[in-house]
Amino acid sequence: MMRSSLRKRLLFILLSLTLVSWMLAGLVTVFVAKELIREQIERQLNEYMDIVQHSMAVILADPLLNQYYREQNLVQLAESGIRRSRGFGSEGQDQAINLWFDSSQVVVGTQAPVFPPPTREGFVKWEQTKGGDDTAWSVLYRAAPEHDIWLAVGVNLNQATQLGLTTIAYAVLPLLVVLPLSVIALLWGVQRGLVPLNRLAASIEIRQPQALDPIDSPDAMSEVQPVVTAINRLLERLGRALESERRFTANAAHELQTPLAAIKAEVQRYQRQVEDDVTRDMLVRISERVHRATDTVTQLLTLARLDPDQSLVFETVDLHELLIDVIAQEGSLAVDRRLDIQVPEHCGVSIQGNRSWLQILVRNLLINAFRHANVGSTVRVSIQREGGSHTLLIANDCDPMPSVQWQCLTHRFYTAGASGSSGVGLGLSIAQRVIDLHGAQLSLSPWNEQGGFLAKVVFR
Repeated sequence: MMRSSLRKRLLFILLSLTLVSWMLAGLVTVFVAKELIREQIERQLNEYMDIVQHSMAVILADPLLNQYYREQNLVQLAESGIRRSRGFGSEGQDQAINLWFDSSQVVVGTQAPVFPPPTREGFVKWEQTKGGDDTAWSVLYRAAPEHDIWLAVGVNLNQATQLGLTTIAYAVLPLLVVLPLSVIALLWGVQRGLVPLNRLAASIEIRQPQALDPIDSPDAMSEVQPVVTAINRLLERLGRALESERRFTANAAHELQTPLAAIKAEVQRYQRQVEDDVTRDMLVRISERVHRATDTVTQLLTLARLDPDQSLVFETVDLHELLIDVIAQEGSLAVDRRLDIQVPEHCGVSIQGNRSWLQILVRNLLINAFRHANVGSTVRVSIQREGGSHTLLIANDCDPMPSVQWQCLTHRFYTAGASGSSGVGLGLSIAQRVIDLHGAQLSLSPWNEQGGFLAKVVFR
């Protein structure tokens, strides 16, 4: 299952909100700009109409100006009683004026459109078709009763729309410039905002597995603080549970040592007294089981001592000398199984470690090799130098194991079920724990193509 990312989620939400806000701002800007353009057109037409009305009032009120205007300005006659006069500027292409008086219509501008006759005062939208092109005009009609005339001024909406679009483009352009800058700012802001969370994750990542002390996060954000508090409470409960488990294991193993030793002594005493073969065989089996239980208790005590947090005192340890001492202590098991032990010559290899725990490590690896080796076979022990590290190799001849079992050998209480095995599945688990405390590395693999078992410990 793919895990979601908080960073991606925040970026998606913030970018989506930014884009939606930008689109809404753009739409509002366009709507407001259109309204402003419409109001500007109406205001312009009203101002234009006031100027035209005032000008016509001046012209019509003075007979000489009236006559001059009629004789000089009306230079072009049109059919159906429509007369056209000279205009100014674009000659009526952008703004146009129409007048109605003396039962005739006067169009100001050689290119000005002929507006329809007035029916009421106010604004009218009018469509003109000229040369196959449609042009929309906004026309304002107003009556001048004192002079018995009608006035009409119009604005070409196509031209006004182009100007309006230009205005809208200038209004929206800053948003287009701000948008990528906003995205960059959001990316930077999210990255900076998650720095305390990343720092907290890094501090948790570097913690040792056995470290159960509370997480110290003074700069944790208030939203993350409940998570930190929950983790600290979980670590506290986990610490109490582990401590209770270790205490129970240690106490139980310690209490079992005395009765097991007494039982073993009683069995050995009766073995010397009985002469019946059946009874003697039964006592041998009982003795083996008591020995197995005693070994289990010893391993449990060792495991309990390894579990608590501890700072080991390291010293320089001669690995070859340590190996010889352990072989001398556990050699009886090899003799019972008629094993041939091949030990390397002294090579002067020394490592830094805790002598007591290294002795337990080597003992467990050797006992594992002795117990699971085929009767009468060879156990090979060697020490090698590899660059800046020293490698301890312990190999034996045994039946091949399925590949699925190799990954479980260091699990607690796991046994491979080899013939003649009397272990309880704790030896390799303890060895792995000691290796972890020394920063070394353990690898388990077949010794050769026919099978066998090879334990390889690399001390760096």
